[in-house]
Amino acid sequence: MNEEEARLLALETQNAKKPAEKVRLFRAVRKAVKYAFAQPKSALKTCLNKPGENTAALCANGGLGDLLRANAMLAQFYKEFPQYSFDVYVHNPALGRFLFGTLPNVRTVHYEQFFYLFYRRYAFALHTMQLTRIWGDKLPRELAENRLKVKPFIDDYEAHGEHVWHRISRLSAAQNLDFMDLLCATAGLKKAGDKTALLKFSQQNPLKGKNYFTFSTSSNIRDGVHTAATKCWPQEHWRELIALMAQAYPGMQAVQLGERNATPIPGADSNYLGHTDLQTACVILQGAKLHIDCDCGLIHFARAVHTPCVALFGPTPADFVGYQTNCNLSAPYCGNCWHVTDDWHKKCPLGFACAKCMYSLTPKQVFEAVEALLKREP
Repeated sequence: MNEEEARLLALETQNAKKPAEKVRLFRAVRKAVKYAFAQPKSALKTCLNKPGENTAALCANGGLGDLLRANAMLAQFYKEFPQYSFDVYVHNPALGRFLFGTLPNVRTVHYEQFFYLFYRRYAFALHTMQLTRIWGDKLPRELAENRLKVKPFIDDYEAHGEHVWHRISRLSAAQNLDFMDLLCATAGLKKAGDKTALLKFSQQNPLKGKNYFTFSTSSNIRDGVHTAATKCWPQEHWRELIALMAQAYPGMQAVQLGERNATPIPGADSNYLGHTDLQTACVILQGAKLHIDCDCGLIHFARAVHTPCVALFGPTPADFVGYQTNCNLSAPYCGNCWHVTDDWHKKCPLGFACAKCMYSLTPKQVFEAVEALLKREP
């Protein structure tokens, strides 16, 4: 164990002592009322909704990647327990209908905060983010028995919440369990399936017929244009990589996808930052030769449309959150520090001004991985 690993384990131990945050019912009611005034028809539909005897609820929290994992988990749920249907609760019902509407066991989609008010209506209720929590008194016996296999992880998470997620993910990876394995196991499922979200879209690809690859520089940017998450690759590295790609593959266009506040990279042939909806972005991803990205939502969408990826990992562990079908590059320096502190995603836990792990992953290393992937893929 080197010095960095020892310091991260010490931070993990310190953070893991904190108790889990409890759901604040008053806050949920306040948000539900606010939503009801803004979307009265949708709110009324939720209030009048009457679940059947075999209807369960799913509250899917987190970012786009977490929601797509919940989609894949529900797809596997249908294979093992087809008798159950689900009402899904997410922070954006319109987005939720796109992300979950294709699944055969999803009935309706509602606003997230109503889940905390109405989950007792259902046979049982699932709550997903890092892993699956289950509420309710009518849980099928087989589900309850399957969950006993990962009970230590469940108990640890119930007591401390996301504060112990670094410990749980580290111990899970040591048992050859990845994110989807754990998400499905804590839901009481026997298998994790193919770990691919099911999506359906009918948009036309604006780049149809062109030879191109896609990339995204933004990864959970939340605090303004100039504040990037620690798992973002440096802008200067992106510029150098795009220049290398242009020189080696002059007939292949570089297409940048991402959030509106991401920085455009010079040399990109097309820029779709904030200029396209999510479904069109999926169509563009589907037509790409490959996608290059950090650990963010577009990696999961690329997986859903079967586009190969070169994925760059620093603070998050590739062996736990990465897809085996991708080319996953882990930073040669340090890495795997997520959730050792509460603000790991904004500040390097070891105190570096910028995430040194991501800086240590060079454009040359990424370019070589791209070359290998292009040779492998038809």
